[in-house]
Amino acid sequence: MEFNEMRVRVVPLQPHGLTFGGFELQMLNAMNAVAKQGLDIKPLDFWRQDDNYEVLHLWGLSCQHINSAYWAKKTGKKVFLSALTRYPNFYNNWRIKLSAKIGSEKVNLQLLENIDGISVVNIEQKLFLSNVYGYPLNKIFVIPNIVDDIFYNCDVNNSEHNQVHLKDYIITTGNICNRKNQLNLTQACINANIPLLIVGKGLPGEEAYLNKVKKLVESSSNIVWINGLEPASNDLYMAYKKAIAFALPSKDETQPISALEAAVMHKPLLLGNGEYARQKLFSGATLVDCDSVKKIQNSLLYLIRKDTSQKFTQNEYLNECRGSFVGKSYINAYSEILEL
Repeated sequence: MEFNEMRVRVVPLQPHGLTFGGFELQMLNAMNAVAKQGLDIKPLDFWRQDDNYEVLHLWGLSCQHINSAYWAKKTGKKVFLSALTRYPNFYNNWRIKLSAKIGSEKVNLQLLENIDGISVVNIEQKLFLSNVYGYPLNKIFVIPNIVDDIFYNCDVNNSEHNQVHLKDYIITTGNICNRKNQLNLTQACINANIPLLIVGKGLPGEEAYLNKVKKLVESSSNIVWINGLEPASNDLYMAYKKAIAFALPSKDETQPISALEAAVMHKPLLLGNGEYARQKLFSGATLVDCDSVKKIQNSLLYLIRKDTSQKFTQNEYLNECRGSFVGKSYINAYSEILEL
């Protein structure tokens, strides 16, 4: 089948009106990137009796997709899944293997029986899916998150941008939550007298944490918090551009889009010392113990002492995050599972 004759329908992990984050943004960006390549792709309308498509694309390795995958296979559809998985280590490997026998992971194994292909964001997760879940390597496709084209154009300038009045600041972006560790980062910046720009909205259920961050921000004139900026906007671009470095000492991530955006713009990176930071797209990042304010403080001082007048060399692998590359990668994956 020619790709322009193919039809794909997409199902999200959860309603976007209830919670929305990087995974949801990745899904929308991926749909848009595929559509720009000329393929008929759109959200599945659960209320219509319309089965006029060939591929059902599910987002999230989750039990909620079991019925959709089951009936899609019954009606002759191919089922593709974009998964968020853990990273390989002793604890994760044995926890999943044990749970697959006597716990909740049995349901995920049941779902995988009806999946024709899976996309993950890097080779580490591909190996994890194969080694721990036993899913065939030839059916796992590595497709990274998308970085919007605006971030690749480092010559863009917007003289009207005036939201940030800090100088020589560190920037961090993302939902405000305990996992992303903005509280320790903010305290470290206050201790080291380093200006910090926080861009992000509070995450539902994290109100107590949000209030702690708010109190710290209000205690220092060197900290500015912007309650979210539109993705891929000029304001967000300029906020990155004027920063001297990017920090996300997060406790757990998959492949944070914010760190990719900063890396594309040649910003020095400070990331948490976890598996998510040890992937080729973040080579050269400074890694830090995210539970230690003192170590975050010292790492920030080390980072900004580098010669920031010279741009960091852009990692060649980051070109794989361009929308055109990702769109073509999804189309190739759909085409391969249709041939199975």
